[in-house]
Amino acid sequence: MGKLLSSTKLACYFTSWSQYRPGVGKYLPENVDPHLCTYLIYAFAVISSTNEIKIFEWNDEILYKSLIELKYRFTIMASTPANRETFIQSSIRFFPHEDKRRFTLLCQELLAAFEKEAAETKKPRLLLTAAVPLVMVMTYDLHGAWDPFTGHKSFDFAMKYWRDQGAPPEKLLVGFATYGCSFWMSASAGGVGAPASGPASARLYTQEAGILSYYEVRASLHWIDEQMVPYAVKGREWMGFDNRRSFEVKAQYVKDNKFGGALVWVLDLDDLTGQFCDFPPASTQPPLTTTNPPGGFCSGKVDDFYKNNNDDNTFYQCVQENTYLYRCPSSLVYNEICKCCDWP
Repeated sequence: MGKLLSSTKLACYFTSWSQYRPGVGKYLPENVDPHLCTYLIYAFAVISSTNEIKIFEWNDEILYKSLIELKYRFTIMASTPANRETFIQSSIRFFPHEDKRRFTLLCQELLAAFEKEAAETKKPRLLLTAAVPLVMVMTYDLHGAWDPFTGHKSFDFAMKYWRDQGAPPEKLLVGFATYGCSFWMSASAGGVGAPASGPASARLYTQEAGILSYYEVRASLHWIDEQMVPYAVKGREWMGFDNRRSFEVKAQYVKDNKFGGALVWVLDLDDLTGQFCDFPPASTQPPLTTTNPPGGFCSGKVDDFYKNNNDDNTFYQCVQENTYLYRCPSSLVYNEICKCCDWP
C-alpha cells in the first residue's frame, strides 16, 4: 500500500484489540513498520460520562507508549532544549530565505480571502476546512450482513459527494479496508445483489460473524468489472473484499482525482506475517478443500472449529453441519487450545 501511494498521505490505524487474536494473528506495536505510513492512529480512546477522555483497554497506556516510541528520533530531538534548538536552526537553514516572506504573504492573503468569502456567502465552510488538515472518509462498511442482499463497497459516490460539496480534494483521504464483509446467501450461487440472510460464519482469527481479514479469504474468486473489485464464494458464503489488484485500481483513482491520499483500516487485518497469501503457492497446494471428508465429519456437530486427528496442518470448520477442511500455512499447525494456526 505504501508503494502504491508513495507521494501522498497514508494514514494507518492500529487497533488495541488485535493483541487478543490467537496465534500468528496477534498484532502488537512492535509489529508495525514505522516507515510504511505517514500517520499512525491508535484506536481507540473513549469519552467518559463526565466528558473526560479515558482508556478503553486495560493496557492502552502501555501500547500507546510503545506505538509512540516508533518515532523515537522525534522523542530524542524534543527531549532537551539543546536538541530542540539544533533542530530549529537546521529548519531555518533548510528553508530557502527568499521564500520566507513569500510564504508569510501567502498565508496572510489566504486568510483575508477566506474571511471575505465567509462574509459574502454567510458560509463558514472555508474557515472550517482551513482549520482541518485532513478529512478521513470511511468509504467502507457500505454493505454488510444487515442487508437482505450481497453487496460490495465502492467509494466513488462518497468521494465525489464530499468534493462536490466543497471539500478541498487534497484534504480528503480515501478509505482502504483490509477486511471483507461476508454474507450467508439464501441460495448456493449468486453474485452482487444475491438474496442473503445474515452474516457468514466467523473465521479463525477475526472470530466475528460477517467479518474476515484479507488473509482469511480462502474461496473461489470472482471479479466485478463495474466496481473493479473482487468477491469470493464458498458454498452459500459470499465475501466482498479488496486485494492487491483492486488496491492498485483505487490507488490510481486517488491520484487521478487528486485526492490527498488514503486511510487504511486496519494494519492488523493485512497478511502481517507474509505466510497466508504466499505460502503454499495456490497452483501446487490449495489452501482450502471444499469437499466433505469421508463419514460426514460435521454431521450432528455444533458450528465450531475442530482438530483433524489425521493431519496437524489442517482443521475442520462446521457450519450448519456442512464440513469445510482448511489448511494452515506450511510452517504452522492447528492449535486446539486457541483454535488457530500456530507455531509447532
